[in-house]
Amino acid sequence: MSNKWKLTSYLVFNGKGRMCRRDFIMFNAIFYAIGGVVCAIYLLCLHLIGFFEIDPETNPMTNSQMFALIGLVFIVLLLYLVPFLAMGIFASIRRLHDINLSGWWILLFMLISLISRGFGGTLCTIFLMVKKGSVGENKYGVDPLE
Repeated sequence: MSNKWKLTSYLVFNGKGRMCRRDFIMFNAIFYAIGGVVCAIYLLCLHLIGFFEIDPETNPMTNSQMFALIGLVFIVLLLYLVPFLAMGIFASIRRLHDINLSGWWILLFMLISLISRGFGGTLCTIFLMVKKGSVGENKYGVDPLE
């Protein structure tokens, strides 16, 4: 394995240390851009197999073929979601460390998101984007801006 891959995987799949606002915002921008492309491809695949066709006579695929293809595309979507969800959690934990909070606060953010059907999670993410990190070294590491 190359050193570049080890460094990248350490930075992305690690909850230790701190992450400044700029890096957190850039991570989320890339995260949502890639997610938008993956969802667009998923919807395009559903359209191409005729999933949105209302009239069964114009749909050339049988139900079993259609659901098998939908399942395959869904598995590919999950292969995207699981690692990116883990990366998002680790990035949020490192951002929480930057504002001198424990990474366990992410559980409260997830609970808020579940209760509010996602709206609260968006507010928590915006909070992490705008809250200034603690200046200087804290118990989670050195200031990423120094």
